[in-house]
Amino acid sequence: MTGLLFLMLASVTIISCEDEDEENTGGGNNSSFAGVWTRLPGPSGDRTDLAIGGIDGESSDRVYMCEKKGSTAAGLYKGYIDGSYITWDSEYGLPDTYLEIVNGTLEFSYPACEVCLVTDYKKGSWGGDCGSLSGGGGGNGNGNGGGSGNGNVMFWTQSDFGCGFITVNISGSSGTISGYYSGGSPSCGASSAANFSLPAGSYSFTASCDELTWDGTVTVTSGGCYKMQLTH
Repeated sequence: MTGLLFLMLASVTIISCEDEDEENTGGGNNSSFAGVWTRLPGPSGDRTDLAIGGIDGESSDRVYMCEKKGSTAAGLYKGYIDGSYITWDSEYGLPDTYLEIVNGTLEFSYPACEVCLVTDYKKGSWGGDCGSLSGGGGGNGNGNGGGSGNGNVMFWTQSDFGCGFITVNISGSSGTISGYYSGGSPSCGASSAANFSLPAGSYSFTASCDELTWDGTVTVTSGGCYKMQLTH
């Protein structure tokens, strides 16, 4: 009888430890991710703010992401969190994001993107690049005041041309294609593509890497996403 009681107590202790570990790592609990997080600076020095819940006029599962000025994808992006996944509003064309907390750092990744890197966020504060943290948003992070006339354009490749990073120039701004998507066209905002947010209209562009060059015209529509594949 004493031996049986010992085994029962041991089983209870083991179950209790597993529950505690799941709670500490986030384990799909939205409250573990709640708050404002700031992405550690990338190679270009740009930063990103991520607000999960706590947004005035929005539900507790609402998410805002501000790509700050200087980023090739500058602007305000909105979505919803369910467990450990963020689904972005369809207008942005972003793949679902997976979140995990590891030693106090929020790890942010796109599981559907084979070449996208995991980025790290630390607890931070919401900046003013995309307006106030309230329902309805604010500026779109590129100096145009969040007007509805803006759209996205993305430049991408399906293979490695062997010439290093590709620099894209359009409307006085430059971006970099740092990887390729062999599985087909990625969603707008893909991390290894060159992304731009511009007022609706037609724009000429140039792109180059080593001895390869491209040029042409793209048409940006309000709230749309134009995908330009560079080929060799």
